[in-house]
Amino acid sequence: MVFLIELRRRPLKWLLLIFLLTLFILHHRQPQTLVLLNPLTSWLVKAKSPYYSKNESRYYSWETKPFFPPLPTASNNRPSDFCASFPTYLLNSIQVVLKTGAGEPAKTKAHLTTITSCIANLIIFSDLDERVGNYHFIDILTDLPHSYAVNNSDFDIYTTQKHAHAQGDAKAYELHPDAKWFIFIKPDLDSTEMHYLGSPAPGSEGRMFAYGGAGFVLSQGLIKRLVGGQRIGESGQNVKNDYYRDAVLGYAILNKTGVKLEALYPTFTGDKINGLKEWERTRPFNKKPLVHSTLLAYTHSHLRDGPTREFWDNLSNIVLFNNSTAHSSASACSSACAADPKCLQYSYSARTCRFGDFIKLGSSVERSKGEFTSGWDTEKMEKLGFRNDGDTSYVCREATWLRPN
Repeated sequence: MVFLIELRRRPLKWLLLIFLLTLFILHHRQPQTLVLLNPLTSWLVKAKSPYYSKNESRYYSWETKPFFPPLPTASNNRPSDFCASFPTYLLNSIQVVLKTGAGEPAKTKAHLTTITSCIANLIIFSDLDERVGNYHFIDILTDLPHSYAVNNSDFDIYTTQKHAHAQGDAKAYELHPDAKWFIFIKPDLDSTEMHYLGSPAPGSEGRMFAYGGAGFVLSQGLIKRLVGGQRIGESGQNVKNDYYRDAVLGYAILNKTGVKLEALYPTFTGDKINGLKEWERTRPFNKKPLVHSTLLAYTHSHLRDGPTREFWDNLSNIVLFNNSTAHSSASACSSACAADPKCLQYSYSARTCRFGDFIKLGSSVERSKGEFTSGWDTEKMEKLGFRNDGDTSYVCREATWLRPN
């Protein structure tokens, strides 16, 4: 009764309170939906989440359930068993396409024996029609108009690879038009909308494109708009004029759809994948990942005895100005490093102080060369997650994801 009377007296106040409480409940149930409602709800999420900076939201947390969980046992697994728990039903809506060339056998083998080995409907585009084991390599250049090669002096091997990449997108859609996603999938995205995702690489005129070596994503909505019955002959001039083959697709997407690359590094990374598959498939799911802090606790175990090391060069290479007081002694060099927010380590020898904005181990120096002291700013390192005892539980409480930019 008292609540009803108060509601009549101050309706706006109570309605606002009810609205805020409702948003708070929604945020806990589905935070990603709340961010999209309006600036007020976005502010509420930012105020609560530690993964938002003052100026922009760079990270977000999201609890995921693996579609492809690790094997129940972590040893004595035959290679054929690695795909035992693979969710083959997802291939109805996902089309994975491997674009390669005859001159890239090592890279191709790395893919076929690791991340794509469980993809039953894998499509492989190349510049040579051949069969390798159970895989059929489709020569995508056979679909190029014959007129395009006429009077085209730059139709060499690298240029043909550029055309193969551009032509392959239309061919992939032709072979599997019902696929909702091409290459990879992100379940919180709408496949009918236009998305171009990948690891960013700089192109001409300040434009960014997805680095093909790291893989990239084209949603169904985008590839429908992009292809639209167009064959490669219609955009041949753009292909000729750009040096980078991956850039051709990026520029075609931008010119025809207006969609820019959604940069997702390091989720999409060009790092080598050889050797990762067995570790990934046999590592216990509930085991914490190996992080840089764990490695530092091993390589820099000497820091348990103190932050400095005599007759040691830690490869610091940033030499300070000649008139700096840091050159007077190793102690002064250490103090100067502590005062510089970018300095993580230093070295001092021959009346020269050097900084390092990285963390390296280095190697010993002969005593006959005289004084050579190296030190590490353990306070800054601890803020980055380094612990002498290797315990990372206090900094790795939950995984965070980098937002597209």
